[in-house]
Amino acid sequence: MSEKVLVLKMPRWGLPLYGQVLTWFFINIGIVAFLFWLLMRLQFGVSLSDLFAEQLRGRVEPRTELVATELRESGRELWGSVLESSGEELGVRLAVYTLDDEWFNGAGLPQQLREEAVVAVDKMKTEDLPPRRRDERGSSGEYQKGGRRGPGGDRMGPPPRATRPPARLVFASKGNHGSQWAGVEIYLGGDPHRHPPRAVLVAYSKERKRNELFVDFRPLVATGVGLIVFSGLLWLPFVHRVTKRLRVMAEGAEKISEGDFKVNVASPRGDEIGRLSRVIQRMAGRLEVLVDGQKRFLGDTAHELCSPLVRVRMGLGVLEQRLEGADRDRLQNVEDEVGELARLVDELLAFSKASLAKGDVGKEPVFVHELCYEVTQRECLGNEFTVEGGQGLELYTSPDLLRRALGNLVRNAARYGEGSPLKVKIEKHGEEVWIGVLDRGPGLPEGWSERVFEPFARPEAARTREGGGAGLGLAIVKTCAESLGGRVFCRNRQTGGLEVVLVIPFTEPVRKTEN
Repeated sequence: MSEKVLVLKMPRWGLPLYGQVLTWFFINIGIVAFLFWLLMRLQFGVSLSDLFAEQLRGRVEPRTELVATELRESGRELWGSVLESSGEELGVRLAVYTLDDEWFNGAGLPQQLREEAVVAVDKMKTEDLPPRRRDERGSSGEYQKGGRRGPGGDRMGPPPRATRPPARLVFASKGNHGSQWAGVEIYLGGDPHRHPPRAVLVAYSKERKRNELFVDFRPLVATGVGLIVFSGLLWLPFVHRVTKRLRVMAEGAEKISEGDFKVNVASPRGDEIGRLSRVIQRMAGRLEVLVDGQKRFLGDTAHELCSPLVRVRMGLGVLEQRLEGADRDRLQNVEDEVGELARLVDELLAFSKASLAKGDVGKEPVFVHELCYEVTQRECLGNEFTVEGGQGLELYTSPDLLRRALGNLVRNAARYGEGSPLKVKIEKHGEEVWIGVLDRGPGLPEGWSERVFEPFARPEAARTREGGGAGLGLAIVKTCAESLGGRVFCRNRQTGGLEVVLVIPFTEPVRKTEN
């Protein structure tokens, strides 16, 4: 039966917690705004565009009515100056298009605006209008400047006063580069000047700037941006406190997973996060006690087994001298079994020493290339080997732990490399030194690249006397690497075989200067 191997999937990319809080905050605001708009639409029949149009109508119509009054009281020859002065006061450009298809102050207006004004005037012409007085028309039907005759004969008299409709917004549009305009229907007839009864007063703003007519949305946008920034700053202290504590706990959990139980993540907070931090702290303490007890138990057990094994091997050696033939062969098998047991005990002792050596490492200057060559030559079991790189590279580290780790790597490669040449490759990557041991063996099954460094972990193919040892070699390597402040990892080679890389921090030796 094959073992089930737990493979952790790579985490997906995601927003940090602060970004998630702000995202859901704005989603909430958006949902509330949408529900408000839907209520206004269904209950009152008012849309957002209606609200903006009403706002524009409330600004444009009263002000243009004042301009229309000045136009009614002025002759056409004065309309240009009236439009110029009124436009300056309102901060826009004003123009008039009459029912006679005549423009006043209309030069240079955008073509789209002129077309909309023409459409509005044409619509006025087709509407049902009150009958015009005969004395206001000439023979051609044009409006005359003369008035009706008074009741006393031919004397000219003022026209009768009538209630005029107020100015009415008929169109509003936006152009390029922030330009905007509006057209207002105004009523001019009935005054002494005998103007056409109606016309379109056009207000044009070339750029988006503050004026008396058009709504400037920039303050509204600035207010919205300000609210967003204020909301983000308001949530920032709370989210920072939460994420800071979560980061501390995450870093502590990572150290615990790597075997470092000397962490301090407990928080006096009274909420769930504080409770979780205290639980992690207690868990780290319990794990430290259990793991240290396990390591000491293994070391003590291995140490206690050494003396009986020595006596057994001595007894077997004495007995071997007295046996012959088949009995001597059977005794040799027993000696082989005892030898396997002795090697297991030695590995247990090495693992225990490496585990308990953390934090108590004696360092000294080491030439990496020479040490790697020495260890590989001793442990390669007769295989051919090469040591590449690292000439002249000197480290300040523990030579004993480095030899123990490298020796296990070389023995492992020689055992599983099926007699193929071995290669030790030394490279410097920034502030780290990588020592890789490469073989041409079968490699590792999928999912074993991390599990293989656990104590007594072996793939199925290695669970034989011929195929592998006790499963402590790479665990010893990992423990030695961590004691040196480094790490170890492995990967299958594309050309076949396995590469195990020992990574140790690069620390230059400190030379004592003589006075």
